[in-house]
Amino acid sequence: MRKIVLFVILAFILSSVCYSFAGSADLGALKNKYKASHQNYINAVKSGADEESTQKLLDICVSDFNEYKKAAELSGEKITEDAPALAASPVNAEENAINSLKNIIATSKNPEQVDSAKMQLADIYMKNTMTAEAKALFAQVAARGGTQSKKAEGLLKLFNNSPASASAKSSFSAPVDNGQQSSGGFFSGIASFFSNLFNSIFGGKKTPPVADNDKPKVDPVPPVPVTPPPVPEKKPDPRPEGYADPIAVKVLVLNFDPIVSETNPVRLHAAMGNFDPHYLADQCIGDLKEISYGIADYRIVEWIDVEGLVPFLKETFKSEDGIDLSGFKNEDDYYPSYKNADQYLMTMKAAQLDEKKGLGSSWASLRWHGNHASTSSVSKSRVDFYGANYKAIFKKFGVVEKINSGEIDELWIFAPHMSGLNESKMAGPTAFFINGEEIPGVASNRNFAVMGYNYAYPVGNMLEDFGHRTEFVMDRVFSSARTRDINRLAADKKRAQFDYSKLNLWERFVLVDIVMPGRAGVGCMHFAPNSKQDYKWQDATVVDTYYPDWDNYPNFKGQKVSSDCTGWVGDIGTDATKFFEGEREHHKWWFKHIPHLKGTIRDVDGMEYLNNWWDYMLKNRASR
Repeated sequence: MRKIVLFVILAFILSSVCYSFAGSADLGALKNKYKASHQNYINAVKSGADEESTQKLLDICVSDFNEYKKAAELSGEKITEDAPALAASPVNAEENAINSLKNIIATSKNPEQVDSAKMQLADIYMKNTMTAEAKALFAQVAARGGTQSKKAEGLLKLFNNSPASASAKSSFSAPVDNGQQSSGGFFSGIASFFSNLFNSIFGGKKTPPVADNDKPKVDPVPPVPVTPPPVPEKKPDPRPEGYADPIAVKVLVLNFDPIVSETNPVRLHAAMGNFDPHYLADQCIGDLKEISYGIADYRIVEWIDVEGLVPFLKETFKSEDGIDLSGFKNEDDYYPSYKNADQYLMTMKAAQLDEKKGLGSSWASLRWHGNHASTSSVSKSRVDFYGANYKAIFKKFGVVEKINSGEIDELWIFAPHMSGLNESKMAGPTAFFINGEEIPGVASNRNFAVMGYNYAYPVGNMLEDFGHRTEFVMDRVFSSARTRDINRLAADKKRAQFDYSKLNLWERFVLVDIVMPGRAGVGCMHFAPNSKQDYKWQDATVVDTYYPDWDNYPNFKGQKVSSDCTGWVGDIGTDATKFFEGEREHHKWWFKHIPHLKGTIRDVDGMEYLNNWWDYMLKNRASR
């Protein structure tokens, strides 16, 4: 009887130990399974997968965690971590890093710190397959010639040869923690113990202990393979029904922003207290994409920091004794306007000082369209330059060849005050005036725009430059001379004698109340619907305007509203200290009312026009 009782007790102990160990053996596999499903969810969130797919992966992850936690509790192991929730933290961390790096690039006056931030930002872009953005940053660092330029050049070459090999790829592999490495030895010991115990109880022969050298080699039990579910691909956001498709515009940026002083090197924009051109470009591209409902898809494919200033076309020197030393520079000659950035900086400061003393030309009049400073502080001789030498710029940087090959579609030039640049010009076989005379004799196979941006001014000024380009393009498309009259009449505060029923779509779009009371549309760049003079976008006067009806285009409903400036600048209101903020908000509001749909419409002249005016604006064409 005693033997039977002992046998039952030992059988119970053996079953409990085996069950406990089996649970321990499975625990490692369950942990691996949970870690794999958790990483799959994190990857889906980072890749921007749609909400439904990420929620399914989260549900799988939570289920795996609960299974793992339950098994751990049964085995006596304590789990301290909580069930996974919406994985916002990895994404937010990356977004915060991107914003922090962009802030350094925009505000730092230390070129090496800026280069370091650009390299880090490019690395993040590569990990998120934003190869074009990463390539542009590498090009910027390489062009500056700093301590990281060689590394950037190497990555850029690798990019050009094999983008895939340059992209930073990361793969997740769950750590092996199966808890089974010693299971063979453990089971052998248990078996040996119970065999000897039973033999002692029932009179059997004891099994002698086995020496370590004689023990059979037992391979560790491999972990249970876990096949993670595939991460769903990020699907592009569907375009709203009827919206026109995006138009990609590849941009070459020439940044005339040389380094000032060898002892304490900083870029000219920083020495002048101006805006970082990289920040301006990034903000402008973001604004254009937003206000065009994704149609204006601008991409900077190459950025060149030019160690010099804009070359001029013509020079005139008049010495103190009146001798004319003028001479014309050939359009193919690249003749910088100043010997170096230090000379330019000295001249600008002298011009500002002269204005304060009441000497020389008005500093304000020389800021952008002016060509060169005339200052008594620097020299008694007068120096005049007549416009930037665009064709010399084209030749030096291979602009026309890049246009013809399709490598770029547009040229942006950043430069300081008095660079002789127009806000916008056009070159090409059928080029026309777009707030700057067309550039003749350019052997390109298509029209292309050249934007001149002054980095002394904020982003709203860039939008204004693009807005004037838009006005002249649309004047050409609609063969309208009246829109120029509307602007002139508004400036002169005169009313028009037009027959409203005979105005075309574009003319109705730019109407302002001061020209035709009660019939204002969206207005133009210089005049909001209620403006009394140029640049007065923050006017408190309440007028009737049809601007809401342009949201119904092309199915107008005669919708009209009484509004003051809060209709287009919002809470900025009439605060005169926020002029530039008001400028930017007005221009964004104005562009958002530009028609942007598919299809065509027949106007009062019987002609058909595209419902997507951005097509005309971005492709630099006047054909209907």
